[in-house]
Amino acid sequence: MATVRGHYRFTVKEWGDGKPWIAAEPAGDIIPGMGDLGFDLDHGTTVEQAHALANAMNSRISAVHVSR
Repeated sequence: MATVRGHYRFTVKEWGDGKPWIAAEPAGDIIPGMGDLGFDLDHGTTVEQAHALANAMNSRISAVHVSR
């Protein structure tokens, strides 16, 4: 099984009902064949909390890995 790595930036998006979620958007080398990647947040997470989380993820996560 091979592991591939890509560089992504985490941004906050909102569903139609205003509930925030975090998207991983390409920011350099991408993982070939990988579609969109996102993270649903716990119920009650505010947009401000989602931004704080995305900022923390961007400052601490340097790459995303996928094994195939």
